[in-house]
Amino acid sequence: MNEQPQQPMPGPVPTPQPMQPQQPMQQPPMPAAPAPVAPWQPPSQAPVPFVSPTPVPPTPVAPAPTTLPPEAAAVLQANPPSMPPQPQTPLHPPVGAPAPNQTAPQLFNYNSRRAQKARMAHHFAHKEIHGLLLAGGWLVIASGLALVFGLESTVGWAVAGLGGPFLMLAAWSRALQILPPDPRSQSVDGLLDADVLGVLPQNCSPQQLATLVADLPGMHFYMARFSLPHDMLQSLASGRPADTARVWQEADRLRQLWNAPNINSAMVVAAIIQTIPSVDQILAPLHLGQDDITAGVGWYLHLEYIVAEARKRKKDGGIGRDWAFGYTPMLERFGFNISEHVGREGLLQRDLPSREALAGQVVHLLAQGGRRNVSLVGALGAGKTTVVHALAKKLLEADPSLPRAMHYWQIISLDPSTLISQAKGRGELEGIVQRLFFEAIQAKNIILFLDDAQLFFEDGNGSVNLSNVLMPVLEGGGLPIILAMDEQRWLRIVQANPALAQSMNRIMVTPTDERETLLIMENQLPLYEYQQKCTYTYQALEAAYRLSSRYMSEQVMPGRALKLLETAANYANQGFIVERSVEEAIEQTQGVKVGTANTASERETLLNLEQLIHERMINQVRAVQVVSDALRRARAGVRNASRPIGTFLFLGPTGVGKTELAKVWPLCSLAAKTTLYASTSTNFQAPATCSASLPKLPKTSTA
Repeated sequence: MNEQPQQPMPGPVPTPQPMQPQQPMQQPPMPAAPAPVAPWQPPSQAPVPFVSPTPVPPTPVAPAPTTLPPEAAAVLQANPPSMPPQPQTPLHPPVGAPAPNQTAPQLFNYNSRRAQKARMAHHFAHKEIHGLLLAGGWLVIASGLALVFGLESTVGWAVAGLGGPFLMLAAWSRALQILPPDPRSQSVDGLLDADVLGVLPQNCSPQQLATLVADLPGMHFYMARFSLPHDMLQSLASGRPADTARVWQEADRLRQLWNAPNINSAMVVAAIIQTIPSVDQILAPLHLGQDDITAGVGWYLHLEYIVAEARKRKKDGGIGRDWAFGYTPMLERFGFNISEHVGREGLLQRDLPSREALAGQVVHLLAQGGRRNVSLVGALGAGKTTVVHALAKKLLEADPSLPRAMHYWQIISLDPSTLISQAKGRGELEGIVQRLFFEAIQAKNIILFLDDAQLFFEDGNGSVNLSNVLMPVLEGGGLPIILAMDEQRWLRIVQANPALAQSMNRIMVTPTDERETLLIMENQLPLYEYQQKCTYTYQALEAAYRLSSRYMSEQVMPGRALKLLETAANYANQGFIVERSVEEAIEQTQGVKVGTANTASERETLLNLEQLIHERMINQVRAVQVVSDALRRARAGVRNASRPIGTFLFLGPTGVGKTELAKVWPLCSLAAKTTLYASTSTNFQAPATCSASLPKLPKTSTA
């Protein structure tokens, strides 16, 4: 039997592109044999996900709940799945679909050659069967050879010949495991993954399809990542086989949206979910929408790509890479080799359009003549160090987008605090820095990275001004250097030494937006989950972005969202990091209440808040009721999150309880977790007392 061509590895997940018109699916004639499949080429503007050099461990999946939420059960009772309302046109029909009064095309050919091979592969193409056939064949051959050479019996040749069929069956089993999609096919059976195609019966309803894919990775992914109940699809999907055509159309729409070569199990699951009647009402209690389900397909494809790329052999130049350049003992002593660390430990980094443009600017400035230096300026958490690590990975792998002369260059980081602590004085420190620069220039393949570079440009506690040493290097261009600092420190350098700032090429590293931050978080989760032995849900990612934007101001995106995700691992629920885990992390670290009242004691306190306040305050029933109602609305989750809980103006003569009410109700409602800041109007009568009452802001410089 002819061996089938290798199935191309899944490529990087691109940004969803607008759908292009295509012809409706039609049943093609039976091909004699599938043609070789050309490797899938992603769009040129698509980001290329970074790859971890070690296989990503499987995601732990805890048992999902087996009961539907009350809201979903009410929707199910109002819309029974056996008789779903049928729209006039399919949900999300592909461009070029037939009109409602036309006959729908045949979307699935049960008797196609690829479908037959997929069913055979489902029964016979298993690693266990392949291994047994292979071992059995070689064992029979070895036994026959033992008879020939040990006992000098000619019967051994016949026995050895019996091993041939075993090896042929093993080769056939191996060939069945490789079933690439047929790009010429206009029906869904030519595009489905073999694991999905092999379990499909001839006439299948969406409900039966949900049961058949329940044990496939795509279903496990959606159950774990989106906290879907285990029996949700089986309970809500349609039981009519005629409705399966809508599922195939939706799955093919998702394939085109993500520019994927085939329809995998995750796309089938997402298509079943999106074709359920009243799906928006069912997903609402889970804090999900149809756009989130669609985004889950991209996340699944990216995880597949990471695993596939991790199994490939890496090319890093070998031992000749270092022999071709100079010897650097001083840099090995005082520096940290980022390239060596990335090559050994790997780096989970997802290339984004904005970061790709940033990396292109860095490479252009370092490869040109003249001043070969880059100053990455951005707030804490913007990703300055991540840009340098991503560049080190590209250099190490000789990325084709880089100039050939920069292939296999190494990036070495110099820690200013380490250098300052090793030197006894300014003179010795200047000598060490000059020798490090000379050694890097002689090596001819070193890029120096100075993180927190402002420590080399100002005198102070833990910093030394080495401008006279760095200026010739920055101006001469003999050594490529990357510096990183925040905006305020850059403005100080501009004011203190304009000539020094003029010699540096500044590149601004801006914070990421919501979409890019979610993609970065999805990319970092395998590392976090491996370290914390837990599983993050999609709702937790959205909560991390929303809450960190509101309550964490010491960093910018994506740094603060990633920091909150790490903290939320301490509040896992049965091995899962859910939305409530992120809320608890914010409440414990920032001291604010962000979730709804979810404990019996807190609900009891809110219901009896007026009585608790009146224990310390007499009368003022109306004012107490208004304040208590505002707090109850906030803790019930029905207030506007972008506005204060309440703004109150207490009016009345002295001694009636205005100040006392302002002090009592926070203490009664939130106990010791509330920090009360008080300021009286007398503090603003004079300039001295007014300035003392204002919050102390850090001193900043302006250009």
